[in-house]
Amino acid sequence: MWTESGCVLGRIHTVINQVSHEETAIKETEENDKKDNLIETSVKVLEAKETKTAGTIRAWCQHAESDKKGAVFAKNGNGKTLLESIGKQVQVKYRLMDNGTAFAVFVQAES
Repeated sequence: MWTESGCVLGRIHTVINQVSHEETAIKETEENDKKDNLIETSVKVLEAKETKTAGTIRAWCQHAESDKKGAVFAKNGNGKTLLESIGKQVQVKYRLMDNGTAFAVFVQAES
């Protein structure tokens, strides 16, 4: 399709490419924000058990500083560490999910 200023199809393709690059940049920023939204704290594991979902562990924990109690969910090696740390202090990095639950992405037993 030719107009007085040249082919219109080439301009449409360029605009679409610019929009695609902007969408990609926004998605990458959102993914980086998710990685950076980790909360790190020390907790004492009071109780831990497997949930109905295979491989998922729910640990009832108490914050070291505030004595506030709450549940922390974890999978795989992090869940295993929580199961093995009942009655012990652990260092936890977790992400708050949309529904307010804490999901651990790193768990390490304190010595």
